[in-house]
Amino acid sequence: MTTENTNISNNAPRDLNYSRVLDVHVWSNYKEVNDFVSLIYDAYFSSQNGKKSVSKRHIKLVLLDLYVAWITDPDLNVSVTMTRDFYSKSFGTNDSRYNELNISAKTIGVVHTLRENGLIGYVKGKEAEEGFVHGFVSRIWAEPLLVSMFEKAAFHELMIWNEDEREVIVLHGPVEKIKGKKKVKAKPVGYDETEETQSQRLIVQEYNELLERTFIDIGEAETPVLTIEKRAGSKDPDKPHHVHITHKSKWTRRIFNNSSFTNSGRSLVGFWQRIGEDHRKKILINDEETRELDFSSLHPVLAYANAGVDYWKENQVGPYDIAVAGIDDSKVAREIVKKLLLLALNARDEASLFKAFRSEFDYSLLDEEFSFTNPVLSKILDSIKARHSIIADQIATGAGTKLMNLDGKIVEFVIKRFLLSNTPVLSVHDSFIVQTSQRDKLSTAMKDAWVSITGQDVTKYKQNMPMYQDAVAWRHLDYVFYLDRMADLPKAQIRTTGYLNRLNKHNKFFNVKPSKSTSVQYTPDEILMPKKYKKYKK
Repeated sequence: MTTENTNISNNAPRDLNYSRVLDVHVWSNYKEVNDFVSLIYDAYFSSQNGKKSVSKRHIKLVLLDLYVAWITDPDLNVSVTMTRDFYSKSFGTNDSRYNELNISAKTIGVVHTLRENGLIGYVKGKEAEEGFVHGFVSRIWAEPLLVSMFEKAAFHELMIWNEDEREVIVLHGPVEKIKGKKKVKAKPVGYDETEETQSQRLIVQEYNELLERTFIDIGEAETPVLTIEKRAGSKDPDKPHHVHITHKSKWTRRIFNNSSFTNSGRSLVGFWQRIGEDHRKKILINDEETRELDFSSLHPVLAYANAGVDYWKENQVGPYDIAVAGIDDSKVAREIVKKLLLLALNARDEASLFKAFRSEFDYSLLDEEFSFTNPVLSKILDSIKARHSIIADQIATGAGTKLMNLDGKIVEFVIKRFLLSNTPVLSVHDSFIVQTSQRDKLSTAMKDAWVSITGQDVTKYKQNMPMYQDAVAWRHLDYVFYLDRMADLPKAQIRTTGYLNRLNKHNKFFNVKPSKSTSVQYTPDEILMPKKYKKYKK
């Protein structure tokens, strides 16, 4: 089975591995979009049986997602399932809350009609074959005829977002196993509404509304596609890994696991969570340079807090400073311990832990070959348990989801604090990104979040960055000191033509000025109130 297709209209091969799944939540109610959908409907679908409004809903979804893929990268394909069962079971879930648009198997007919009329390219999927465990889902993409229509259309990507009622509080069931070996990805399940889930939902919805009208991009990116270099030992190292920094890739949600709202609950999906530190340093928010602050050793310290112990009060050195036999470089040893301990706090058993370590460790850190066999890793893990005996019962037992739940509460606290002033903040893993001018506000919010969630004194985290306001204040008191402090502030990022075009388009559409936060202020009660309308939309 090949992953390249040469039988397409322009006779040029497409890399069918370069694809993403059809977004069944993409939506827009702008008149320009509806007019475009009506044009396609009248030309190709009007003679078909069925309710017009239902047909248009499915046509709109497929067309909008093809448009988003094309505007992001013309080479990007869309994976679409062409089996009726997938749609009849709400995309493999057990609850209709995850199918807010009531998308059905009618999607299959839309794809076939678009294909038959030469608007899209199509490669039929295949069942799993020997050597291809997961099979191959059908691929579609916009052909020149549809592309020419997109180019002449009156709408653009900033008019396209997620359906307003898309579920942002997602509960996953347990990971299923087949024949005791093959793991199947956990599926979303239904749940009973509580005051807590309603409050969580409203906060995430407010947050997404803020992100929608906030320009978040990378200045040096000429196109909105980043090619991420894979580390040695990564899965499919020769296959390029792309991250799209588009308008829609800012949307976030919270995901809980194991059918419990006490498991996980981190904010996920934003593109900044899928890029490395080198790229994150170059993120601009409303065209202003940014800073990233992180908690030091968050999950191990949270594990201690979970055991009722204040790690930094009881210890003078970091949790990863443990010697590793056969590794002379203390920095490399620290990275080995760090990777193994973080994975151990999430792993359910040692076998899966060791396998995950070998798959994820960055072997480029090693000057010479070093074999991480199970016995070697077992000895390192024993050293970790001996050093951290207080949390040894949380290692390789699946306790990580509980820690991520605490982590998620910290993230919610910080986001809620920033929503009060209508100011964007980006959550990464154990860190947050804000505009440089908001650095001190973030520092305070992180301290307050830690105290509120853990009940402990402020934890230690990186403080080696100068305070923005302090540096400015010293300008007229000690100019030499001011210059020294300012030298450590973020350097001005390169701004390419492509970036500036995206910035200007965003500012024109949302009518905001670069480098300025909006002045709207919310009270704590107001950010929890559902809005009957969104004033920044038509």
